[in-house]
Amino acid sequence: MPEEVGAMRPSSQGKAAKKKKPWQPTEVQAVERHMTRFITSCIVPGKSDCEKYLRVEPEALQNRDWQNLKFYIHNRIKSYKKKWQ
Repeated sequence: MPEEVGAMRPSSQGKAAKKKKPWQPTEVQAVERHMTRFITSCIVPGKSDCEKYLRVEPEALQNRDWQNLKFYIHNRIKSYKKKWQ
């Protein structure tokens, strides 16, 4: 296989990397208002749970999608577990 062909492959596969955006206090309050039970019970919510709460708080979470919410809860659970170990 010629070297030129290998050099033409894209270096990243899949979706383009998104820039991280810090969570605003209003967003955190909205998430904690509705999702605290997931954090304290150490259960990561599913897509349907996340989408449900995004519909409940459309103004506060307008710039977030269900995956952002899910990963935020996942990271909070990890932090919660570390705190209690």
